[in-house]
Amino acid sequence: TVLTDTDWYTGVPALSSDGQKLAWVSSANIVIADVVDDKLENQRTVLERRSPDTLEWLGDNTLLYSRIVRSPGTEYLELFSLDVTTGQEAQLTEGARAQFPNAMPDGCILFLRDLPQEGSMLRTFCDGTISVFWQAPENTHIVGLDVSRQGQILISLWREGQTDIALLENNQLTFLTDDEVQDTQPSFESENEIIFTSNRDGQYKLYSLNL
Repeated sequence: TVLTDTDWYTGVPALSSDGQKLAWVSSANIVIADVVDDKLENQRTVLERRSPDTLEWLGDNTLLYSRIVRSPGTEYLELFSLDVTTGQEAQLTEGARAQFPNAMPDGCILFLRDLPQEGSMLRTFCDGTISVFWQAPENTHIVGLDVSRQGQILISLWREGQTDIALLENNQLTFLTDDEVQDTQPSFESENEIIFTSNRDGQYKLYSLNL
């Protein structure tokens, strides 16, 4: 079933926790619609000329994302929130270089920061304060991140030429895949099932895994 019909790029769909709204990016605009009987109604652009790599709902009326902020000689990925009822965007961080922001059950935001001089690490943004949450092992890089509604943390970790899916709990990794293929873009379907992309049969396809 085709949900949108446009000649522009359309991607990064995000369904609200109550299942009543869907947000996505179309032609660098952030668009939302009401979900009624598996159809999209009342489609409206809530913010123009923005190109977030991902979208995440933070409550019923707020979107969370990171996007590039440019200044002379530099450009950083910063965290932003967007009130979809007013269209008001707020920049939350300065110099965070934040990737893959995810809302956590306690209201904090978990995100990735990966720099050559620092390594790959997860950080939290809580009430205006940024803290280190977890440092990835040396010579590894986090390339995918998702947090379940109950707070389970799922990462895709590059190490020694292969990329595997793992759960992060109490600063310990439990690998769900461990082979010489590329397993990326992990996402929780439920608390007990995940979906990810893998080239394990030679072509990239979607796979599900029951935990």
